[in-house]
Amino acid sequence: MIIPWRRAALGFVFWFFILVPDALATSVIAVRTPYELIIGADSYHSQTDIRYPSKTDIGQICKIIQAGDTFVIPAGVSGIRGQGINFDVFQVATDIFSRKLPIQERIDIYDAIAKWNLIQYIDLIRNNKTLFARYSKKNNLALSLIVAMKGDDFPIVYRIEHLVINSAKEPAMIKESISKFTYGLTQAEAIWSVEDEPVCKPIIISTAHNENPRFDVAITKCIELISKERQTVKLPVDIIRITNRSAEWIQHKPECQDIK
Repeated sequence: MIIPWRRAALGFVFWFFILVPDALATSVIAVRTPYELIIGADSYHSQTDIRYPSKTDIGQICKIIQAGDTFVIPAGVSGIRGQGINFDVFQVATDIFSRKLPIQERIDIYDAIAKWNLIQYIDLIRNNKTLFARYSKKNNLALSLIVAMKGDDFPIVYRIEHLVINSAKEPAMIKESISKFTYGLTQAEAIWSVEDEPVCKPIIISTAHNENPRFDVAITKCIELISKERQTVKLPVDIIRITNRSAEWIQHKPECQDIK
């Protein structure tokens, strides 16, 4: 799920990315002013094992990764493995988005690979009664990838999300959503509901009213509060600032790579 919010009078756009279901939720928060894009990500990392679809491996990782002229940030389940499938979102996204191709071509390649692996995943589960019995319909698998990059006038953010809609009898269906967010969005296009995650809205609004707003501090506070409610949202928080000319870390773990 992505929840963007814009306060036109304050001149900034706020997005809250959180992947559902709650059991596998992680958070990525992005705020853009007319001059910069600030993205914060928690440190949760999970990979789904086909033999145990409702369980995941958990570990700490830096989720903001430079890939050529882009930065890729998985939000949620970051891989599928087992039964001949080994789909690692970090590895695949880094490889594809490091290529010197038009950005839309890179998105199309990633989209095709993600859908193919998800279809293979659900077909394997459906054709194995033991595996299917372990599959929880409440834990329908979703992959979400955030791609950020410098633009000619302002940074650009893409969200690429794939959600498996499954049943025992129907073929695997992949509900996909590929969205591009630029500062030029109209207010009507940019405002979505923020009621599901109300904790961040007042923090970001209050910060925006400051003379020198510290959105990095606000993002950290938001994710810290969310981590107290969601066991799969883990600290510390890594934050990057991207402008139309450069990118730099505001804060990061030792595991995060230097920006080139």
